[in-house]
Amino acid sequence: MRGQLGVPQDEAGQMSAMTLPYVAYVTNADHGNGCGIHPPDKQFPGMRLGRAALNLVYGQTAIIWNSPTYKSAFVAPVDRSTGELSVTIALNDVGRDGLHLIYPYNQGKLDRSHTTCASLEKPSLNETATCGWAAIQVSDVWHNASITLTADGTAIELSVALEEWKRGDVEVVATATRYGYAPIPMMSVYDLSSDLPLLSWNRSVTI
Repeated sequence: MRGQLGVPQDEAGQMSAMTLPYVAYVTNADHGNGCGIHPPDKQFPGMRLGRAALNLVYGQTAIIWNSPTYKSAFVAPVDRSTGELSVTIALNDVGRDGLHLIYPYNQGKLDRSHTTCASLEKPSLNETATCGWAAIQVSDVWHNASITLTADGTAIELSVALEEWKRGDVEVVATATRYGYAPIPMMSVYDLSSDLPLLSWNRSVTI
């Protein structure tokens, strides 16, 4: 359903097929077309599927076909001087050249199609789309987060700063993180070696 989180939930369930031999995944979520089911840029999944076949079927193991994925999270104590909370996300399958940040392709598509982004949580019925940015959950409330790369370029840091978090009597406990988790994922983190996007997630910080 448009504007609901069933789309990324279905995608997560499909990943269970990765336990089968000679099975690969590719994503075109970063080159989508709003809520349209027929994105015009079909060359991206085609190239990505070809790379997967070359690696898995034809033994060209130097060809990278799998995107970086979520591995674990480390939550730093809130900085009471700035009200900033940061979570460092370690990743699987980052290439030797590390990561880089881009302006999400989907954002440009939405600008051209006059589709608007709505909140990532609890969209109302009249919203035309729901966009998944990076986010941190604190006390059951999701806050859109900024993304930076770590110094070595192999992990990312999500951060949120709120004025009320400067107060020492306000409890600040991060319970989960999200990235690109919505029908329209805003993917801005890419692997430099493969030019493949970091895949979306919705995870408790304890997992």
